[in-house]
Amino acid sequence: AKLFFVHTGAWIDQSKAQQVGSYTITYASGKTVDIPVESTVNISDWWSAPNNPVTVAQCVWSGQNGRSVVGVYAFMWSNPQSGDAIKFIQLSARKDAVIGLVAVTGEATK
Repeated sequence: AKLFFVHTGAWIDQSKAQQVGSYTITYASGKTVDIPVESTVNISDWWSAPNNPVTVAQCVWSGQNGRSVVGVYAFMWSNPQSGDAIKFIQLSARKDAVIGLVAVTGEATK
């Protein structure tokens, strides 16, 4: 029913919302759906993460790296095809951005 992505980014411009990558979900049926990964919306740069708010995710971990505070975000996505099993998930990023996927977990259909 839902997927939860724990991710962060590097070299992501936070001055405006822009797509920096995507998660492509492939179902057992062969159907696919793309989930946009967008700066200021569901991801931000890891550098100073707690100070970079996003609209549909939140900073769920932060720590000191010796030079700054860094962190990761949790983003929940509601699966529109929850009756179709997910076969695999593919991450792609723009050439000028890095997306670090730390974890993915899910919530089953009830």
